[in-house]
Amino acid sequence: MASLMNVAGRTGAALGTQLFPIQAKGSAASVLGLGGTSGGNGGGQQAGGAKQAQPSDQEVLNGYVDTLYAAYRPSPLVYEAASESELLAKIEAWLRPSYERAILNRQASTLNYRAELDADAISRGMGASSYVTDVKSRQLGQEAADIAMLNSEYGATLAKTLSGQMAEERERAFETAKANQQNDYSAYMRAYDAALSLFSAYKAKRASGGSGGGSGGGTGSSSAVTATSPENCEAFLGMLTPAERINIFAGTTARDRQYKSELIASVGLSGYYRLMGKYTK
Repeated sequence: MASLMNVAGRTGAALGTQLFPIQAKGSAASVLGLGGTSGGNGGGQQAGGAKQAQPSDQEVLNGYVDTLYAAYRPSPLVYEAASESELLAKIEAWLRPSYERAILNRQASTLNYRAELDADAISRGMGASSYVTDVKSRQLGQEAADIAMLNSEYGATLAKTLSGQMAEERERAFETAKANQQNDYSAYMRAYDAALSLFSAYKAKRASGGSGGGSGGGTGSSSAVTATSPENCEAFLGMLTPAERINIFAGTTARDRQYKSELIASVGLSGYYRLMGKYTK
C-alpha cells in the first residue's frame, strides 16, 4: 500500500511506524483511548503524574456514535407546501375563464333570441305587444337562472379542486417528513455500526496496552506517530479502494491500525471522523 509521503512525492515511511502511540494529553484522542502513553507511565497518568480520568465504555461508544451520526446525517429534504391562497389563485386562473365564456355565450343566446322575436313580431305586424314583452321577460329570467347555475357549478368545482390539491400538498409534506426520518434512521444505524467497529478497536487497544505495560514499560508504543499534512491524507485515501479504506477505518490488521493512528495524528480526531464520513459514503 502506498505511503502518504510517497503520495506527496517525497520519500520516507508510510504514515509512521507505531500502532496507537498518539501523544494527546487531555485531547479527545487521549480521552477516547485512541492515544498512546509516554515512556513508562503506562497510560494511567499524565506527564505531571496526575491520574487521568478514563471515560466509561458507554461514554466512549456514545461519543463515537454522536460524532459519526453528525458526519453521516444528510441534509434534510425540504418541501415548501403551497398555501391555500396560492392554490386558490392558481385554480381560479385556469378554471374561471371557461365559466366566463359559458356565461357570455348564454347572454349572447338571449340577445339573439330577443332579436329574432322582435323581427318575427314586426313581420306579423304585432310590434311591441305585451306578448312579446312577456316572452322577453321570461327569457331574461331564464338567462339569470342559467348564469346562477353556472356560478354555482363553478363554486362547487373550485372547492372540490382546491380540497384535492390541498390534500396532495399535505401528502407531499408528509412524504418528505417520512423520507427525512428514514434517512436519519439509516444514517444513525450506519453510524452505530461504524461506532461498534471503532469501539472494538478501542477495546482491543486497551487490552493490548494493558498487557504491554506489564512488561518492558510499553516502550513499543512510546514514540510519537509521524504526522503529515491533511492534503497528503486526502491523497492517500483517495488512491485506495473502498474496501481498503474500510479496513483502515476499522483497524482490521496491524498495518491498517498503523495507518489509522497516523491519520489521527495528522488531522486530529475530528478531522479523522470527517475523513471517515467522506470516504465511506
